[in-house]
Amino acid sequence: MGCIGSTTRFTGEMPKLPQSKPSTFIADSSNVFKQQYRIGKEIGTGAFGEVRGCVHIETKTQRAVKFMNKSQMDEKEISECRNEFQILAKLNHPNIIQCFGFYDEKN
Repeated sequence: MGCIGSTTRFTGEMPKLPQSKPSTFIADSSNVFKQQYRIGKEIGTGAFGEVRGCVHIETKTQRAVKFMNKSQMDEKEISECRNEFQILAKLNHPNIIQCFGFYDEKN
C-alpha cells in the first residue's frame, strides 16, 4: 500500500478513527476555513499545492488538509478537482480517504 515510489509499508491493522459526518461543501467561503481549523505542519507537497495537518477547532479532530493553489491550474484542472471532491464526499469506505468539506477561497 502506498504511492508510486513510496518506501513505507503498512504492516498491521488500520487504527479505529472517530466517526464524524462530512460537512456540506462551501463555495466562495472567504476565510471560513481559518475560523474552523487550526493549521499545523506541512505533511507533503505536490504539483498544485501542499498537505498540512489541521485540527477542527470545535471537535478537536485531527485531519489532513490539501491546500491547492488555483493560480497554478487551468479551468479544466480546477473542474476535475471539484469533481473529485464531490465524488469523495459521497464515499464511505475504510480504505478510501473521506472528504469532510471543500472550501473555495478567492485569496
